[in-house]
Amino acid sequence: MARRPLEREQIYLEGGRRTTQLMRDSLGGFTRPTMTEPWPFADAPNTATITTIHVLDGRLPICLVTHDSDDGMWQFLCGTSNDPADGRVVGLHRILELDPHLVELADLPLGWRAWREKPGTPWHRGLSPEDSDV
Repeated sequence: MARRPLEREQIYLEGGRRTTQLMRDSLGGFTRPTMTEPWPFADAPNTATITTIHVLDGRLPICLVTHDSDDGMWQFLCGTSNDPADGRVVGLHRILELDPHLVELADLPLGWRAWREKPGTPWHRGLSPEDSDV
């Protein structure tokens, strides 16, 4: 049985710009640049975020985003599961790979959330319920 090549992504910040290279390890091995663009978030590309297994495996889209005021954590959720067993921690750059349109929310303030009905519909923004009493 043939082994699949291992793929790794490397991210470099150069003068406020993000350069991503895809490294493929195989018998010959190679490196090729895949994109260079300005990074839209104030947080670094490798910032830990919370999402769900349903989002990661492509079964459900991201329809709820929170930017927590207590710890600055970003959560990119499908809005269908509150089961901790479904939760996953991934880098912010991985979230943008899943849905590049999320750059629209890069300016979401701490303590706010954004939600939409489905992909392609407008985002609504507001204070997170736990922060609205503060």
